[in-house]
Amino acid sequence: PCVVMARLRRIPVVVHEQNAAPGLSNRIAVRLGACAAVSLPGTPLAGAVLTGNPVRAAIADIAGATDTTEAADTAAAGSPGSLPVLLIFGGSLGARRLNDAAIDLYDHWRHRSDVSVHHVCGRRDYQTCMERLGELRRSEDALDYQLVDYEDHMDLRYRDASLAACRAGAVTIAELAATGTPAILVPLPGAPDDHQMCNARALADAGAAVIVPDAELTGERLASDAEVLLADGPRRRAMAPAARGSARPDAANRLADVGEGVAR
Repeated sequence: PCVVMARLRRIPVVVHEQNAAPGLSNRIAVRLGACAAVSLPGTPLAGAVLTGNPVRAAIADIAGATDTTEAADTAAAGSPGSLPVLLIFGGSLGARRLNDAAIDLYDHWRHRSDVSVHHVCGRRDYQTCMERLGELRRSEDALDYQLVDYEDHMDLRYRDASLAACRAGAVTIAELAATGTPAILVPLPGAPDDHQMCNARALADAGAAVIVPDAELTGERLASDAEVLLADGPRRRAMAPAARGSARPDAANRLADVGEGVAR
């Protein structure tokens, strides 16, 4: 409706498409004359300008910092108490498939003292995850496993993560790229136009991530894939710049430029 009214009033319009597979509203908006800005190369919108997806300043600042993957490996190798960190998250509500796999992963890794897990499960499933984790834990367990319902400072979590396991929403993809975080991506099945799978492929094709279909994600699969990547420092150090190569840390400025250009 906003685009239709703008067209009737001859007001120029810019739409920004976050996902690799454009939504119906933006496809219609472009047909009605809107200028399209897109986050990922190859997004099929006519005449689109590649701006990237703006991320928060705290996230963007990490893009200019030292390679976090290499720094994490160095710290883990040389500092007592510093461990490689597997970051698991599924958005503010969480993702049940990821949460179930993460809790099952605890059972597979309970005796490990060479890795740390930071699991952001979401407020919806926090109580269930707490109860399941409590049932699994034993006094002799060695795994450093932190379970939280919500994370206010994701910039710090990205900074410290050696590897992430998460969904493939547009903002997540942009943040993984900006921070150079290697990832195991589990796209949400049933997302409109399968846009999360398209988003995930953008990072996977760049060599920055591996994809695990939602139906195949189990605690055993997560433990196996994460163990392979955490044990392969050179591969993760190659994945980090591959992720950054997909990033557009100046996306907000690029998008503003598009708006100003159209307005003129």
